[in-house]
Amino acid sequence: MSLPPGNWLKIGPETGLSSPRRYWHLDFPKLGEEDRIRTETAWAEEVEDAMVEAVRLRLRADVPVGVYLSGGLDSSIIATIVKKLTSTPIEAFSLAFADASYDESEFQQRLARSIGVSYNAVRVKNHQIGQVFPEVIRHGERPILRAAPAPLFLLSDLVQKTGFKVVLTGEGADELFGGYDIFKEDKIRRFWAKAPESPCRPRLLNRLYPHAPLATTRAGRMLTAFYRKDLFPTNIFGYSHRPTWNNTRALNAYFSHNLKEAIGDYDPVEELKAGVPDTFSSWHPLHQAQFLETRLLLSEYLLSSQGERMTMGHSIEGRYPFLDPKVTSLATRIPPYLKLRGLNEKYVLRKAFEKHLPSEIAQRPKRPYLAPNKESFLDRPDISMVYEILSPDRLSESGFFDVSRVDKLLNKCAKGGQLGFRDNAGFLGILSTQILWENFLA
Repeated sequence: MSLPPGNWLKIGPETGLSSPRRYWHLDFPKLGEEDRIRTETAWAEEVEDAMVEAVRLRLRADVPVGVYLSGGLDSSIIATIVKKLTSTPIEAFSLAFADASYDESEFQQRLARSIGVSYNAVRVKNHQIGQVFPEVIRHGERPILRAAPAPLFLLSDLVQKTGFKVVLTGEGADELFGGYDIFKEDKIRRFWAKAPESPCRPRLLNRLYPHAPLATTRAGRMLTAFYRKDLFPTNIFGYSHRPTWNNTRALNAYFSHNLKEAIGDYDPVEELKAGVPDTFSSWHPLHQAQFLETRLLLSEYLLSSQGERMTMGHSIEGRYPFLDPKVTSLATRIPPYLKLRGLNEKYVLRKAFEKHLPSEIAQRPKRPYLAPNKESFLDRPDISMVYEILSPDRLSESGFFDVSRVDKLLNKCAKGGQLGFRDNAGFLGILSTQILWENFLA
């Protein structure tokens, strides 16, 4: 059990635990009441001023402060501001991957050279992710569906060995300024739903997934069918997230009979719905999606399992300028069309800093941070750890999963080749749960 974000809990010697009470939440204006009078330039200038002040405050320290540099817009903005605010040499820390399909070191180095910061990178090989994964789960203390926290655990190790104790990082920018594909998906699906028989409207998804042309490839046709399935009703709670939720819910098939019985008819979406602000349904669809992404992905994963749990695993403090209260308050007031202009994400944020960044960085489309998943465990000579943890005896003893289904999944993983989201998420969710059980419950 953990306390929900923005809540407090009272503990007394006689009363024990009280119910959580919310003291703060993201709040957006009602649909139609957004400020559309201020100019684009005025908003951009206010964003720039707020971010400069947020970074300045987070540079206060008795020790040197480093910067995480991913090669994307958000970390580049922070690094550029730091460079302008201090005359002290700046150390930037980055992830590079031996697998070129995940590697962004070219963009990281270009930005580092452009603004004049020292570039430090850890080059992560697939097998290293598998090696540290049990330690990552011990620090994270919860199951995860992707391997992405592991490279960041290795990166914080590099920061510690370099002698730094504090780093600035870019979490929060995508949630507050409309950077994720899920916001674009929501916009496309709502547009498509107005003319569901249109052959053209779903092709807008090609803008998000150019690797899978919708009309000419099997993957593209599957993608179209995937999003068509949850096209209606558009006024349902969490419309933006329904495809993701329904896809993830399919992982319940791996649960054991006893666990399914224990879960019963519990619906986490209904619990989430009961906890949103009363004004939630009056917000613009983008603002509703931003709230949910902040409440779920940012709070529960990015700042925890993938964030501070990984930095503090090596005694590194992460600081988040984009989550400064004034930046957050400003972002909630910015009209939706200045966050997501057409399908161009973080429009006003780019506008605010385009004059300070190389054009290839300022205009570079959002690339999600990903890391190799099952390849980190099964495409290596020594995979005994995986087979031991996921052995029928261990699975039966923990009682969480259907042994035969896990065995089939493991065989599928071992055959090689690419896996879809469900299989990768299933494999990592089961493996991380079993590691938790081994360390804390067995």
